Amino acid sequence: MKSKPSELDKVPLEEFLDGERAVTPRLIGLLQQPLAEALEQTEPEPGGTPLRAFVSGDCRTIKVEGNADESGKVRQYGLWLRTALNQSGLRLARLETIARDCANGRIADIAALRLRLERRVSSFYFIILLAILAICLAALYFLSHL
Repeated sequence: MKSKPSELDKVPLEEFLDGERAVTPRLIGLLQQPLAEALEQTEPEPGGTPLRAFVSGDCRTIKVEGNADESGKVRQYGLWLRTALNQSGLRLARLETIARDCANGRIADIAALRLRLERRVSSFYFIILLAILAICLAALYFLSHL
């Protein structure tokens, strides 16, 4: 039986994706912007080492090591995210679409990935504000023509 990891332990992401450890909502959150940032900050290493991600024991930080060009990093991101979503049992359509687009090469660079990961709630509020404004203008027009 494994002991509870401390926050300083580096746990390979593969342990979560292979089912050895549970994929929690906290880990899914970590696999969004924090993983994209970690991929962006990955320093090239000598040799052709594959990308590997390590999660802190308390699932608060993530670090990526290895070599890959930018499109390879994005493709690997998509595979990690899709596997994690499948393991978690969560059905998050937006993240599933992003994972599929990364794995298929539709998202080719990290800047585009980070843009897709941003939550666009401001546009939702803008649409509601426009609807309220239209209702107010219609009421004003109706009341002025009585």
